[in-house]
Amino acid sequence: MNRRMLLNTILLGLFLFLFGFKLFPRPWHQIAGVLVLLPVLIHAINNRRWFSALKRGRWNRKRRLWTTANLALLAGVLFTVFTGFLCSDYMTTSYGSTLPYNAHLISRLHKLFAKILLLLIAIHVFLHRKAFYSWIRHGLQR
Repeated sequence: MNRRMLLNTILLGLFLFLFGFKLFPRPWHQIAGVLVLLPVLIHAINNRRWFSALKRGRWNRKRRLWTTANLALLAGVLFTVFTGFLCSDYMTTSYGSTLPYNAHLISRLHKLFAKILLLLIAIHVFLHRKAFYSWIRHGLQR
């Protein structure tokens, strides 16, 4: 199994773990929510050529769709992690009622962003399905 396939598997596993929020203790969810940033960052660095290629080439319908989906996924991850941090136990126990925002409202936003993120991950996996099939086929043959 190559490093990219391993990273993608770890990312998918972490996100599935995070979406199984009610199956695990809350602190595990919060720790995994922060830890997911590292593989996301590594994934973005591994695909840095994609970011630099945004300025070049033709923008046909397929490229616009893929770019919109990928940028929405990146924004979804960032919004979900940020709102998760704001409504985490650390913030509410450390600062309590002195928080300059409504933690309940932020928690509801976090849940909404998580649902949108699940949809965006499914779209991302669907758009990259040929690569996933290839990785699975070659990974199982070794």
